Amino acid sequence: MGQTTFPLDEKLQLRKDSWSGGAARVMTQCGLREPSFEQAAEGYQEATGGEVSGTSVRRVTQGFGREVRARQRHEADQAAEVGSFEDVPQERWLELQVPLEEAGNLSSDGTMILVREAG
Repeated sequence: MGQTTFPLDEKLQLRKDSWSGGAARVMTQCGLREPSFEQAAEGYQEATGGEVSGTSVRRVTQGFGREVRARQRHEADQAAEVGSFEDVPQERWLELQVPLEEAGNLSSDGTMILVREAG
């Protein structure tokens, strides 16, 4: 028995928990930064003007953590998998998730760091 998806939810691209992807992203960012989910809920309200409970922030943030953990386990299993003799190793390489684009000067606590001869 599957969960019913409402047409408006599909049109608005709402997740199964009825939050939009953008709202969930902001909640997760607040949930990861703040020392408590209650404070994260306050941060979400300041950022978006919308109200949310600390419990909802906890659910969304922990759901994100479960997704990350599942992806990491899958990648680790894929990397550790022993292929057949005919497999080409390069075909099993993992894709770079966030490519380094336009690197320039980075600052860490006021210190300039030379990155790729660009600064």
